[in-house]
Amino acid sequence: EEISTIFVVGFPDDMQEREFQNMFTFSSGFEAAILKIPNKDYTAYGSPSGTTSTAPSGLPLRGGQPPRKEIIGFAKFRTRQEALEARDLLQGRCIDIEKGAILKAKMAKKNLHTKRGVQGMG
Repeated sequence: EEISTIFVVGFPDDMQEREFQNMFTFSSGFEAAILKIPNKDYTAYGSPSGTTSTAPSGLPLRGGQPPRKEIIGFAKFRTRQEALEARDLLQGRCIDIEKGAILKAKMAKKNLHTKRGVQGMG
């Protein structure tokens, strides 16, 4: 399966899922986005602390320690090319000057699974 999902980090602490989804309003091929917001009992990746050695992003956890709690986002596009374009637009973009929030965007290791298929969209 062609990977057409990007992985984004670097959000301010008060980022909301609606804001993340709206970042893609003008992106061609945009299908869905989710923002994973950690709570105090879980790591950024939704697992109780220390139970996994790698994150869904495919990044290894430093020294077996859970990553610092940060908001992460996944956005899925119709094609890999559209995902690459969105990644390039977001990479290094400052979205909160006061908090110094600068986005880092990469291709995800696997696609975001959406509840409904591509059929009937667009």
